[in-house]
Amino acid sequence: MSETGEQLVAGKNVAIIGVGNIGSQQVTHQARDPAVRHLTLVDPDFCSAENHSQEYLPEDIGKKKAIVSARRARRIRHHGDLQVDAIVARVEDVPWGRLRADVILACVDSRLARAAINRIAWRLNIPWIDAGIRSQGSLVRIEVHLPGAATPCIECSWNRSDFELMADATYTCDGRLNQPAPTRSPSSLGGLAAALQAIECRKILTEAADQSLAGKQLIIEADFHHHYVNLLRRNPSCRFDHQIWTIAKAPQSVRTMGDLMDHGRMLFGGKYPADVSAECKNWVTRLVCRNCRQQARALRLQGRLGRMWGLCVRCGGEMQPIGFHLCPRLEFASLGNRLLARPLRNYGLRACDVMTLTNEHDVRHIELDLSPETGGN
Repeated sequence: MSETGEQLVAGKNVAIIGVGNIGSQQVTHQARDPAVRHLTLVDPDFCSAENHSQEYLPEDIGKKKAIVSARRARRIRHHGDLQVDAIVARVEDVPWGRLRADVILACVDSRLARAAINRIAWRLNIPWIDAGIRSQGSLVRIEVHLPGAATPCIECSWNRSDFELMADATYTCDGRLNQPAPTRSPSSLGGLAAALQAIECRKILTEAADQSLAGKQLIIEADFHHHYVNLLRRNPSCRFDHQIWTIAKAPQSVRTMGDLMDHGRMLFGGKYPADVSAECKNWVTRLVCRNCRQQARALRLQGRLGRMWGLCVRCGGEMQPIGFHLCPRLEFASLGNRLLARPLRNYGLRACDVMTLTNEHDVRHIELDLSPETGGN
């Protein structure tokens, strides 16, 4: 590429979700790209002895994958012009604003995570590239999605069995998350997927999306030297609404639930909002101990219970939400003065969370701009 071309794409931000077989090798590709100046790495897992197909060393065992990968990326770009943020969490629990990037690269192994990435990318209007592998047949799959009302999302091609498998991958009846089985694919397949994904990423970063696989799926059957390019189509019956959101930044002065309600009143032209929600998350209002069945009241965002709410005060057992006490929307009218004065962080909210305020006629989406001194965590 010419010097002018390099200057055109300089300072790009790439988010990599999942740093396992594909993602750990993708980190190397992005760290070596001089146009990429900011990497965001998301993964909840720890390195283990089973990760022999991934870019980790024996001394990394027991350490957090995202942090180990971030350190490796910084060593590759030793001259210090690469900023790397490591987020140790499931993508479903990451504040959406922290995933703002020029491209999101999905290197995950579950439909649940892919559905979450798909939703986040569309809401934030960010191109995303999905990569997957399967040992049987040595299959590699790449899909490029550019958000739009008429463009296909990943769910457009899913059928009932796909959604049933996604439901099975969520939570068991006792409240525990079902983890997908390891793919146990060789590093060569992960490397092939990562390389193809990096090539497509570069096309989008250089504003050559018309030359990319946008709206298409590439499948390589390595055992038999076959490859297929499939056209993806917008499914009018898709369960996802394909909406791109307009998201406004909330001022730092919004620090309590009452401040949030007052800010909503300003957005709605003097009318108070009826409720607040976070898409695909519930408000947890009651917990139960897995051991002694002791119950406790709570008012926190799902996935944000934290240590204070995690253990039973009676026996020290693990506390978990009760299904009948999960609410998709938190109504302001149900909160008294004490709860309205409570800092947003006490509800489990974090900086860069995208919240939705609604009243009877309108909807507004805002991104929280909290800081440690104003109640963020």
